[in-house]
Amino acid sequence: MKKIIKIIIVIILIGLIGWFSVEKFKDFQKNKEVRAAKQAIDDKIDQLITARQNADVNAEDDPFGDKDSLKILLLGLDSRIGDKNGHCDAIQFIEINKKTNQINITAVPRGTYSPLPEYSPIPSEYYISKACEVGGLEYGIEQIEKILGQKADYLVMVGFSEAIGIFRNLNLPTTETLQWLRNRQSFAIGEPQRAHNHSTFIKQMIVKFAPKNNSKLDTTWQYLIYKLLKTDLSFTQVRFIADTVQSIKPNEYPQRIQTHMRPSYEIQEIKYDEVAPGEQVKKLLGSIVDILPENDYSNESLADIQGRLLKKINQNIDDKEFVRWAYDNHLWLQIEDDQVRQETHFSLLNKHLESYDSNEDKELLISEYIIAMQALNLVEWKDKGKELLFELQK
Repeated sequence: MKKIIKIIIVIILIGLIGWFSVEKFKDFQKNKEVRAAKQAIDDKIDQLITARQNADVNAEDDPFGDKDSLKILLLGLDSRIGDKNGHCDAIQFIEINKKTNQINITAVPRGTYSPLPEYSPIPSEYYISKACEVGGLEYGIEQIEKILGQKADYLVMVGFSEAIGIFRNLNLPTTETLQWLRNRQSFAIGEPQRAHNHSTFIKQMIVKFAPKNNSKLDTTWQYLIYKLLKTDLSFTQVRFIADTVQSIKPNEYPQRIQTHMRPSYEIQEIKYDEVAPGEQVKKLLGSIVDILPENDYSNESLADIQGRLLKKINQNIDDKEFVRWAYDNHLWLQIEDDQVRQETHFSLLNKHLESYDSNEDKELLISEYIIAMQALNLVEWKDKGKELLFELQK
């Protein structure tokens, strides 16, 4: 009897072992398939990044064409939630001449006189910033070109959030840099001086960050910043321009970059303090800081600004139109706390995906997110993006 019981136990054990082995094999096969799918996603992302890094700069992509110079109109747009156009908060006209090895930067103060459309609801505010907001960007650009007396070949626009993102990517102190660029109250001439300060800031950044070689790392960062801009230039054309700026060698010959203003004003040369711009602003404001309007940006605390922004995002996270606007305008970049910024970005990404019907469009959006996270060396968030892509392709 005992012998029979032993035989039965052995048979049961063999059966269990066999079943366990089959299940383990199934799990292995399933995990193998999952691993293969994830590896395919990794390979696809690597291919996308490599394609960006190795994009050929061909003669047909040359933005100069058969000319020696090209002209770029750079607009800083201060667009509020719900705004259709936004007003032109900063206006800079940049001409790059590869024959003379010169770069000319011309500022147009936002308070410069400009006619408004006949249908304008505020006919008393005849200045160029309002021309962009009331008449639309096309009308505003037309008026800017009349003031400059020349037309732009290309247009580059950067919003409030995107500017902060660019400062952060360049390792500049974001809030303090923004305060320095927005400051006009400490100058007797006000807005024209601020506009000229924008030109000198751009010059400093070109001198400091103009590529010294054509490394893949440079290309990756160029692409990361390119994605923060709205422009009619292709990325390949931007790379062509970067190569031309490199050939001018502004880091060795900063005098090759000249700043101008139209219309002309008597202004000072004030260099941006890259180490402590916040302290520089405090010194410039001096005794008037206590009499600035309560809602003036330079007199607001960072905690108040961040709290208001996060509250707005949380209140509207289920509003598809708001989420689309927030994602298109990179709203999360205004958040200073690294963890909160990445959590908000990922949350907005997930919500924004809900408004797409096509898996192809969703895949592109997630892929761009993964590329950005990889460029920023944010491994945790890059992996979260890959998980999103994996779930999408199941």
